[in-house]
Amino acid sequence: MQEGRITGQEVYVTVLFTDMRNFSTAAEAQAPGETLNWLNNYLGAIANEVLAHGGMVDKYIGNAVMAFFGVPIPHTNETERTRDAQCAVDAALAIAHKLAEMNKV
Repeated sequence: MQEGRITGQEVYVTVLFTDMRNFSTAAEAQAPGETLNWLNNYLGAIANEVLAHGGMVDKYIGNAVMAFFGVPIPHTNETERTRDAQCAVDAALAIAHKLAEMNKV
């Protein structure tokens, strides 16, 4: 803060986006309650993996998820930022693995 006002700050973060392919088509073929249950399981699985890998879910946008790595405390050196990026990649791979398991059921 500066003179009682919040000031802008540039920070490096890694952002992970997910989105479900053909969600609308799949949702139209199900009852609303079934779609909601399916969506809750899907979003929950993604959020759990993001958190397990040190990320923070910023928002849910329909069936999409936006997550950050390297917040809320900004990382200031290259080693930390590289680790954030690797954690995001690891989270994405874990999400893909988890969703493949879920799709087998």
